[in-house]
Amino acid sequence: YTYGSNTRKTNEVVDHLLSDIYDALFNGGSEIILDFVYGSTNKRKMFEPLDGQQRLTTLYLLDLYANWATKHPIENRFNYSTRDNTTIFCKSITDPEFKYDPNCPIKEQIIDCAFYLLSFNDDPSIKSVLVVLERIEEKFKEKALSGELYQKLHNNCPVKFFALDFDKFDLSDDLYIKMNSRGK
Repeated sequence: YTYGSNTRKTNEVVDHLLSDIYDALFNGGSEIILDFVYGSTNKRKMFEPLDGQQRLTTLYLLDLYANWATKHPIENRFNYSTRDNTTIFCKSITDPEFKYDPNCPIKEQIIDCAFYLLSFNDDPSIKSVLVVLERIEEKFKEKALSGELYQKLHNNCPVKFFALDFDKFDLSDDLYIKMNSRGK
């Protein structure tokens, strides 16, 4: 996950994405389409994205924050399996034992948790998740605490994307990789 890597480009992308989502949810903006998410279904019948992972992760973090702020149970576990540390971290932040305190910045709360390992500080995906959660908290805190964010995300949410499962079309991941490398 690189959206929180704090480069000029990723900062612009995240700020733009979060602003567009905010406008669609709360400023009477129209439906926002986040383009295609490409991938395939694995042996466990779970969709694994090849493209769109950044957008999906950001949406998941936004929903996670909405759940924390309203104390709704986390219904879906997020499985992020690029590195062991990232997998452990993502499982830990979705654990029902984690309780959000709106009086303390989210990054500080997570780093202060017993599950937070020192090795997490060296994982670029974990660092990015923490940065994006900070941005989400800055932009959505008021709406999250009032319950509006949770309601908007869970009732006729105007944030949409198209999913293309290569398996259903008998296509291989290689086709996507070739197309993507050619800018298609």
